[in-house]
Formats: sequence, structure tokens, C-alpha cells
Amino acid sequence: SSSEFSIAINPNDADAILNKSNGLFGLENFEESLKYSKRYIELCPDEYSGYILQGMALNNLGRYEEAIDSFNKALKYCPDFAPAKNEIYDELTNALSLADKFDEAIKLSDEYYQNNGNIQAILNKGNLYLEHGDVDKAKAIFDKALQESDNNAETYLSISASLMDNGYVEMAYKILRCMLDHEEAQSDKIYVFLAACCKIL
Repeated sequence: SSSEFSIAINPNDADAILNKSNGLFGLENFEESLKYSKRYIELCPDEYSGYILQGMALNNLGRYEEAIDSFNKALKYCPDFAPAKNEIYDELTNALSLADKFDEAIKLSDEYYQNNGNIQAILNKGNLYLEHGDVDKAKAIFDKALQESDNNAETYLSISASLMDNGYVEMAYKILRCMLDHEEAQSDKIYVFLAACCKIL
């Protein structure tokens, strides 16, 4: 509603248009979100945020090839050290996987890790294998992520989220229960994730 007031005052208010696209995406109104992300891109063609939202909406509409194109444009315009770079790579590899380009998704994930040494790239690769039902390969990759992050609590939480997203809720539950017993692993997020697991189970 706030976005609509801003747009009524100034139809070319780029921030309001992006906020509306984001809000519509959150409401799972992907067609309308896509429409407003396109309007934002027309106003700000060199800004990566619009391309990310456009790609995410297209992914949810099953238009994977178009989503891949949007995420590649987001990468083109995203500064090298922007935090959003991780998100774009995650979304792009996911779109490639959904478009039956699994090998390409894995290759891109590996390239990103080699260039950035980023734990998130390893976790993303493990998630790709989980999506394809290869639990053994996913486990080996998640073990590597834990080793490289020095068994960081956030890494355990990311693995739990990935397991939950892919239907391995019992496994996620066991990890989270173990985390509760270790003081160094404490985080408020554990309770949120654990409650979600309990609800599903």
C-alpha cells in the first residue's frame, strides 16, 4: 500500500516500484512482481536488483531459461564485492538445475568457489545434489563446508535449512537437537528451525 501511494505521487519512483515488486513476490504474486521488476529495469537498466527479482519471479513461474538470462544480467551489473553476488550465484545455479542443466550448475558452483573461496558456494553445491536426490554426495560436500568453516554454527544451520527445503526433515531435526546440547553452537535461529521441523514431523 505504501508503495502504491508513492507510485501514485510519482509513477517513475524507482524505489517504490522495486519495493512493490519485492512485496508482490513475498505475497507469491509472481506475475505482478515480474511486471513491476520489468518497470524498474526500464528505469534503472544498470542496477542489478531488478534483474534478481525478475529472475526469481521467472523461476517461480517455471520460465527457467528466461530466469537464467536475468541472473546473468544481474551478475554483469553487480559490483565484485557486493554481498548480493552470493545470492545471484545461488539463484543462477538453482535456475540452471531446474532447467535440466545440472552439470553446468555444478561447474558454475565450483568456479565460484575457486574464485572466491566462499563457504556459501560449497553449501550451494551440496544443496544442488540434495535437490537431485544424491544424499551421499551432498553429505561429502557438507562435511567439507563444516571442515572449512571450523564447524561454525551458521554452517550447521545452513545445512539444516537445505535438508528441510529438500524434504530431509528428520536429518535436519537430528542436527538441530545436537546443536542445542553444545554451548558453542547456541543461536536463537536453532529454535526457529527446530520448531519448523517439529511442526512438519
